[in-house]
Amino acid sequence: HMFPQVPYYNLPALNKAVAYDMPEPYPGILSAWKEIIPTVIKQSKDASYYVKRDVPEPTQNAEEMTLVVTSSDAPDAEGWVKVGDAEQLLPEDVLRFDHGENTYAVYRSKEGDFYASAGFCTHGETHLATGKVIGNVIECPKHNGRFDLRDGSVQRKPPKTCLKTYPVKVTDGTISMNVKPNE
Repeated sequence: HMFPQVPYYNLPALNKAVAYDMPEPYPGILSAWKEIIPTVIKQSKDASYYVKRDVPEPTQNAEEMTLVVTSSDAPDAEGWVKVGDAEQLLPEDVLRFDHGENTYAVYRSKEGDFYASAGFCTHGETHLATGKVIGNVIECPKHNGRFDLRDGSVQRKPPKTCLKTYPVKVTDGTISMNVKPNE
């Protein structure tokens, strides 16, 4: 109920991400009803009444679960900058690459090809590094819009605007991307 737009395949990751931030579960259905029934009765007389449950201090968030690489290296004369080790990116995986003031998403397709795009979905301003790579497509985790990794074209709405894509190369096991977008 808290995250109605989460795709079914992201539910295990969501559970892992929020489990540390949730109150202890009830030991059984009877315990839950012992709290629910008196609460409903009290709320019928006082709409502002609610049950305060102890919630632990946050220990994790989605950003901590995302592979993030940050670089302040200046691009070479042609615009290439090193992203990192190609082995850190498995097939159908994505990483967040922050360089200077910009953020990108770097992908590895099912076939093992590498691609890069602007980091944020053009529809919901959600970072694509928390999305899912499916073949040659990235699915945004917020509204399930899809983009083609190869050219940034919209493959499934709600996005209407294509992603900017960037050239990527792998040399001696190191991923590099050109910070000048494809045209």
